[in-house]
Amino acid sequence: MTQQSNKEFVDDLFNKLFSHVDTDMIDLHDDDTCCDHLELKAAELEVTVDELLLMENTHL
Repeated sequence: MTQQSNKEFVDDLFNKLFSHVDTDMIDLHDDDTCCDHLELKAAELEVTVDELLLMENTHL
């Protein structure tokens, strides 16, 4: 078995990740909240999430 530096090992892992995974499906948001459904609905309506929430709150 050959020895790898830490950088080579991490590079190898990321290369494998990106070659076997659809990177469009990786969530790279800064937050850990689960609001994808709101973002999709807002995109469908061509508004921001804040505008969507405001619209929903005014229809109570």
